[in-house]
Amino acid sequence: MPAPDAGPARSDKVKSLLQSSLGFLSGASGETPRAALVTRSVTVPPLVLAPRNTPVLPDPLTFEWVGHRAGRYAVQVVGPGGVVLDRPEVVGNRLVYPAEAPPLVPGTRYTLRVLAGRQSPEESWFEVVAPARAEEVRADVEILEQSFEPTHSPTTRVILRTGLLASTGLLHDARKQVVEALAATPDDPALYTLLGALYERAGLRQQATSAYQEAQLLMDAGRPSAPDPR
Repeated sequence: MPAPDAGPARSDKVKSLLQSSLGFLSGASGETPRAALVTRSVTVPPLVLAPRNTPVLPDPLTFEWVGHRAGRYAVQVVGPGGVVLDRPEVVGNRLVYPAEAPPLVPGTRYTLRVLAGRQSPEESWFEVVAPARAEEVRADVEILEQSFEPTHSPTTRVILRTGLLASTGLLHDARKQVVEALAATPDDPALYTLLGALYERAGLRQQATSAYQEAQLLMDAGRPSAPDPR
């Protein structure tokens, strides 16, 4: 039999989770940042998108970077003891961490290196959170999801989950939520705005610009045409 205060305590927990989620969303500017100049070259320097300087949940991990889909890249994962994963010729701009590779140790900071040709490697760090922390985060997400009303749209649910994950610093897992939702609903401006906010938080100004611009284009396309004044 639940304790008498179980209901109020759960209600307070839901309010706290919603505040954390909405707190991240309200902190995003939503404004298109000034785009940086991009120099075109035969070999485009890679730029790590995910995971980018963030803790990650202990789920199957996919590395992603800006680059040509047909380009060839050297990818390394380096831990305190040296190279954990070395793939000298990856075609495309993503790599799933292989199941046969050494397990990533929670609480250990790793460096992801992506190299194209003779250019300097692009690096970012990531750290797998401890199992206890991962379970705590998943429990919070589940509590939040159970609070959703039937009237909440799929986009609203994604936005709230993403905000909660991002508010805990899990930007990689937050981005994953949005990317998966966009794969199913690629014409949703709210999702692009959310993606822009995540890129902005990660310091990826060019990607934030593109996401905000895409959101604006979709919103403009959905507006009714102005009446002809003639």
